Amino acid sequence: MHQAKGVQCQSCHGSDMKNPQYPTEETCTQCHQKAALAEKTRNLPGANPHAAPHNGDCILCHLQHEKPENYCAQCHNFKFVVP
Repeated sequence: MHQAKGVQCQSCHGSDMKNPQYPTEETCTQCHQKAALAEKTRNLPGANPHAAPHNGDCILCHLQHEKPENYCAQCHNFKFVVP
């Protein structure tokens, strides 16, 4: 989780912690380059989760405040291990 690595809540949720914002893909890609992630996971068996044509939302798998999950497995039989 980002908090365990010293990332402040405001980095993902905005400056008003009384009204925190829900992170979007744009929030994540401010620090995490999607092209680099897609390259890193290009050889996964089945499909590349960072180049999927219809995911577009990092927090579907990377939940941050909960254990990550393989969102793709709801419809597909990919055996991704999500960090």
